[in-house]
Amino acid sequence: MVGILSQIDVVRFLDADATKTLGENAQKTLAELNFLKPVKVIKVTAPMLTAIVAMEREGLRSLAVVDNHWHIVAQLSPSDIMSVLPSVKFTDLNRPLLEYLPRLHDLVWKNKPMVCLHETDTLATGLRELILHGVHQLWIVNLHKVPVGVATLTDVLQVFMRHLDAVAFTKALTPKEAQLVSKQAEAKRNHDQQQQRRAEWSHGSVSRKHMTDAHTPQPDLYLGAPDAKPDSVIELL
Repeated sequence: MVGILSQIDVVRFLDADATKTLGENAQKTLAELNFLKPVKVIKVTAPMLTAIVAMEREGLRSLAVVDNHWHIVAQLSPSDIMSVLPSVKFTDLNRPLLEYLPRLHDLVWKNKPMVCLHETDTLATGLRELILHGVHQLWIVNLHKVPVGVATLTDVLQVFMRHLDAVAFTKALTPKEAQLVSKQAEAKRNHDQQQQRRAEWSHGSVSRKHMTDAHTPQPDLYLGAPDAKPDSVIELL
């Protein structure tokens, strides 16, 4: 054995020349690539014990923590939980996650960013953020900063594999067949872009922000009257 090839190594290779390695997928949005899917979340007001049980029950390696407006404010992993367990009593696990955020920030999160991208950001942007911050997943949010999906290293590699399959298929076509497939793909791309612009206009324009500072404790922003649960999230209880 001369070395180990990891998923992040492959992502670095893809990012070096995304247009060449991923084709038109590099400039497609995360929404167009079907990265949008229901996100399992837990409220910041839920007890820490509930989060621990929910992650074990669901087999999750990462859990989105949201406020009463369903804005993502933190991500919780088993290692994050283990970092605070030695200093708490079992009865303290019934305290809300909100009380643990400052401690988790000091112990873990100040050196471990949570990266969020907008659903209209491109895959090329996602690749750069994965490598820049050394993370294994990106949370995807909508115009209202509500989580609507997640993109992992595995998801990115699946896009790469589909691109390789498409290239092999195209090479097997006659020039006339390849031209027809190209026209159909362009028509679909134009249609998707029009649908995306309509959605953006209907919601108004917002500034995109890579929320790498979302872990910073701001308890006063997390509470207040709860909003109705959006369809894009699954609340764990």
